[in-house]
Amino acid sequence: MIKREGIYYFPNLMMNCPKNTLVLFQYEGKIQAVGVIVDSKKEKIINEQGVEYSGYYKFDIQTLKYLDKPVDKQMLKSVYPPFKNFNQIKQIIPIEYLDRILDLLQDYSLNNINDEYRIILEIENSELTGAEKKALVKIRINQGIFRDKLLKRYKSCCLCGVRNPAFAIASHIKPWSECKAEEKLDIENGFLMCPNHDKSFDEGWISFDNNGRIMISDRLQENDMVYMNIRGDMKIDITNKNREYLEFDRRCVYKG
Repeated sequence: MIKREGIYYFPNLMMNCPKNTLVLFQYEGKIQAVGVIVDSKKEKIINEQGVEYSGYYKFDIQTLKYLDKPVDKQMLKSVYPPFKNFNQIKQIIPIEYLDRILDLLQDYSLNNINDEYRIILEIENSELTGAEKKALVKIRINQGIFRDKLLKRYKSCCLCGVRNPAFAIASHIKPWSECKAEEKLDIENGFLMCPNHDKSFDEGWISFDNNGRIMISDRLQENDMVYMNIRGDMKIDITNKNREYLEFDRRCVYKG
């Protein structure tokens, strides 16, 4: 059973799923619910009742949903023909079937909780140019849960404090095109920024050191800094995971 905070303790084997894996929960031979893993850990745990577990998975509470109507074996097989039977053994559905799975779940009242997964499929499998893909990513990400999570965490532009949500943009630290699957929608790989600072950060005119202090490209002229509201005394709060993504940004994006 999953606890209120999204924790599920497992007794023996773990799934070894990366973050942002979509998990289908089956009971009595039918998919009853879904959720997205945000973390997992393998370590000996003894709960308050004295029961010993081998570790836990942590699920994003917002993505844990019961289906209005369970999905049985034949329904799943209709979109994933290789499927045979439900059992207690881990089963992995290849990524190329994900779009069909999401369509099926949508038919059973999942209410679009998996929009981010559709983003990955639609954009990465499209024939758009690099610039067009980048623009589409920006639009779709700023319509989804990723932006909502950043709004909840930061509530305003990380750099200047603009609070109007209409001006809030979900800005990736490590560019989407360079990310592994589990990094694309990782909240630690994002800052909430106003349009000016998002553009400056996205194109490498600014970055941040390991203490969160702003780094400004030598190529940026002073009058541009004034217009873009960029000052040398600016600083943001960052996490250890932010630092990992920022290392890539400074090395590969920042103009220096």
